[in-house]
Amino acid sequence: MIKKLKAINFKSFESIDIELSDLNVVIGPNASGKSNFASVFQFIRDISTLGFDNAISLQGGFEYINNFKNSQKQPIEIEIQFDNSGISTLNKFSEIEFSSFSYDIKIFPLLRRKGIKKYIEEISLKPINPKDNAYPSDFKIISDNGKVSFQPELSEFKKMGNLYRILVPFQFKAIMGVGSLISAFPLMAFLGLSNSIQVYDFDPKMSKKAIPISGKAELELDGSNTALVLRNMQRNQETRNKFIQYLKVCLPFVKDLSVESQVDKSIILKVKESYNPKEAIPSSIISDGTLELISLIYALFFDGKRLIIIEEPERNIHPNLIANLMQLIKEASQEKQIIITTHSPELIKYLEEKDILVIKRDKNGASKVSHVLDKSMVRSFLKSHVGISDLFVDGILS
Repeated sequence: MIKKLKAINFKSFESIDIELSDLNVVIGPNASGKSNFASVFQFIRDISTLGFDNAISLQGGFEYINNFKNSQKQPIEIEIQFDNSGISTLNKFSEIEFSSFSYDIKIFPLLRRKGIKKYIEEISLKPINPKDNAYPSDFKIISDNGKVSFQPELSEFKKMGNLYRILVPFQFKAIMGVGSLISAFPLMAFLGLSNSIQVYDFDPKMSKKAIPISGKAELELDGSNTALVLRNMQRNQETRNKFIQYLKVCLPFVKDLSVESQVDKSIILKVKESYNPKEAIPSSIISDGTLELISLIYALFFDGKRLIIIEEPERNIHPNLIANLMQLIKEASQEKQIIITTHSPELIKYLEEKDILVIKRDKNGASKVSHVLDKSMVRSFLKSHVGISDLFVDGILS
């Protein structure tokens, strides 16, 4: 789990320094920076899966991630800190245990020109109770534009057996250029960033359409291939039944889901309701809210990601169903880390205050993110038994 995020000069944020929990709900006015906050995680995910250059390109280029107030003299910096569960796999293969793991990237701009001068990545690992000072207080792997170095020197790691053997391949990558530290084997496998983060912004209009029978096995960001991922999932009857039970929490009239092949080798999602059990309804005429819930449930419980960010999950869902939706989200957050952006006071009703993050823009236009309980005025209102959703509607939170 990511326990802390720090960033400097990223998009609309001059700085971010925020602790995260299992469930994090981000609120704020329109254009306050909620989507920019979510894109920090997508950017790190793209670095880990596609490499540094592709991650920059997917954001539109350096000028689109550089803070508008930055004179291009200061670097963009992002640091993510993981709790111990984030390195549990690595601990199994090492003679010593590590208490924390962090990843830091600094992107240095070219002066007076658009573009990047260089980037520096750093992975830091801190051991738990080093034995008799036999080990340094922390270990670092550094990549300076792809040239890898170690602190202390790699030879110092020999006393650590398996950990040394894990890191030896970087000697060769230091000569050839490694790309990104977190996209390189073996750290990619041990540290688990690769393919473990996803940002979803579902568009039910996309999942109404028939889609080709071949395509990505993982859920697309907009949910457009929901039929395909459900087709693959439903091959397991136990998983299929579990999915239907989750869906019934919000839509008790749903009896079954099916994915049917068309003559043109496309597939389409169909829903069978208790009102008319003989005929399945094709996705083209299923309500947007039902399709949104189907995509949401897959993302929450079946996509295999360890961190998911969902933009406005309540967008197409009736207020009466929000309580049930939040029940599902809270259950899913026991197994994976979840970040949600929302404008819904109804959704906020079902949250603990500690899980709410507020984003607003200061007088200079820079986005700021903080925990709602960091505000003394909010704490005073809550002590007076004013509801958190009322404070949100009245604009006091932001």
